[in-house]
This record gives sequence, structure tokens and C-alpha cells, in this order.
Amino acid sequence: MTDIENIKVGDRNALDLDRRSLSDEDSPASGSDFLLNFGRIYHGEDNGVSDKSMGVIDDSMVPRCATRSQKNADILFLDEMGENQSICVETSEGRWVLMQIVAADASRSDLGVGAVTFRVGYLKNPS
Repeated sequence: MTDIENIKVGDRNALDLDRRSLSDEDSPASGSDFLLNFGRIYHGEDNGVSDKSMGVIDDSMVPRCATRSQKNADILFLDEMGENQSICVETSEGRWVLMQIVAADASRSDLGVGAVTFRVGYLKNPS
């Protein structure tokens, strides 16, 4: 992976992985790749963000992220991910990114997940 860094995504924020910038859920910036809301990642045009590929992958399959990730519908539930799994994302600009959960904060109501910190890096050869 290249350009590895930790990015904290707040609850109700959209993230553009190419620009590594956050925007509010109510008006996601053009190019946003997903939206985080209460421990769920929303993806796809119906949610106002990119409709490129996104899925969960076992960490042992990371070198083949693009072809081995399990395509998810428009919602990915973070609490359903296994301990040794990551998220593989094709960005709105066509690059592949691997996201691993580093930390998850409790929501303001303490009923679920709020902000999530991801270890993010671009994959050199994702297929």
C-alpha cells in the first residue's frame, strides 16, 4: 500500500478517498465515496455518493482486493465485519483503497457506533 494514513470519519460524514476530505451527510461533496451513519457505510447514487465497487475482504486476500472483495449492497454494517477483515473500495476516480478499522467511538446516544478511524492506503496492484 502507498500513502497510508489514519482518517477519522465522524458520524453523518461523507468521505472522498481521492482527496481525503470530509463533508456533511446532508450535502456530500462531489466525488464522495461513502457516507458513515451510525456504524453503517452507505454507498451508491441513492445515498448521494459514488456507486463504484465496495466490499469486505479477508485480510489474507488483500493483494487481490479488486477481484476478491465480497460486493456489498448499498449498506455495509461495520458490526458484521470479522476481526480479520477490511473494506476494499474503488474510488470515484477509479483507484483502489484498502480501509482497516483502527478504532470506533460510541455514538452520542451511546447506542451504537459514532466516529470511526480507518487506516487507509492506496493499493499498488489491486487485481
